[in-house]
Amino acid sequence: MQHESKPLAQTNIPEDTRSVSSAAGSVLILIGYGLAIAAAELIVAHLHMVTGTVLHALLLFTLLCHYGMARHAAYRSILVPLALLPLLRILSLTMALKDIPPLYWYILVGSPLLLGILYAINVLDWQRTALSWGRLSWWKEPLVALSGLPLGYAAYMLAQPEPLIANATGPELALVALMLVVFVALPEEILFRGLLLRASSERLGPYAILYSSLLFAVTYIGTLDWQVVLFMGLVGLVFGTCVYKTNALWGVIAAHSVLVIELLVLLPVMLA
Repeated sequence: MQHESKPLAQTNIPEDTRSVSSAAGSVLILIGYGLAIAAAELIVAHLHMVTGTVLHALLLFTLLCHYGMARHAAYRSILVPLALLPLLRILSLTMALKDIPPLYWYILVGSPLLLGILYAINVLDWQRTALSWGRLSWWKEPLVALSGLPLGYAAYMLAQPEPLIANATGPELALVALMLVVFVALPEEILFRGLLLRASSERLGPYAILYSSLLFAVTYIGTLDWQVVLFMGLVGLVFGTCVYKTNALWGVIAAHSVLVIELLVLLPVMLA
């Protein structure tokens, strides 16, 4: 007696099995793109800058194409923030002109990155949640902001950077501090703790803190200092945990601002 077999399309697959398979596939895709970005960073820093830059360009193109094609994929929202990471590296490499002072380099890289972030927010329709993620608390955000003080001192002891502007006056230092807030602290926090953490948390839950922190650390491979890379990964964990627990970005934006001002403006002058 012959039994008719059902076509694969008509085979009954349990719904929970499908959901588990979909979740596992999403995680593998996120890990794969993360490893590819890390590999490109390593090639730029340690092997061949041009080759690494080309790989970043290919990753940017691939991520944007993937976003366009994966219209119903559960992980789709994370592809746009991920695409901003290769863009960040391409901008930093193509605008690394020798005759430009370091402060202007931050502005040249930060300006188009901010535009890319604003475009990503618009594409993902996250105007309210990404830029003002949660309500302000009278004690939580100030407490988070104060964490920038010890972190900034620790970062200075590790990196020992030169002052961005030598022999600067008070108003000049204030202007430099403002530029660092607008073009360094603000875009990095919106990108990593706003867009990237939120998008990856939809698939990874609390493990999104680790995922976004590792990618944050990866962007510092170009410093050629593994202590700095590990330290920035720790900073990412601290900031990511704060955002995940408080559901607010403003505290970490303030903390990052304190850190970078202390690191590049105040301590190089005070402790030189």
